[in-house]
Amino acid sequence: MDISTLVPAVMALLAPFVAKGAEEFAKTAGKAAAEKAGALLRTLKERWSKDDEAKDALAKFEQKPERYRPVVEDILAEAIRTDPAFAQALSQILGPVQQMGSGKYQIQIDEGQGIVIGDGAKVEQYFGVKAGRKRS
Repeated sequence: MDISTLVPAVMALLAPFVAKGAEEFAKTAGKAAAEKAGALLRTLKERWSKDDEAKDALAKFEQKPERYRPVVEDILAEAIRTDPAFAQALSQILGPVQQMGSGKYQIQIDEGQGIVIGDGAKVEQYFGVKAGRKRS
């Protein structure tokens, strides 16, 4: 993955994670995405632990993601350009999340009947009676 896709991919996952918090992010994006976002944040903190400017920018980003996002993006882009191993580590973390696509559901159905997809979907099935009539 090159820098033009890696930086936006990292930030697209990381920004809502820090803005909402891990628990709330997991409710909306799913546990797997939350775990990946947490892994990204830990990786950045570890990588930047000895770089005061980057460490400070990341800490501020955690407090005010929208304000400090451009700063973190700039530092991240520079780090990826100068360290291919770091870029590879981020790509490996992102890999499974990126394969999920941009939607909440990725569904492939071959020959299905009576399929319901969605959060909180309610289904009532009546067999042997006309629709709209419930048996007593």
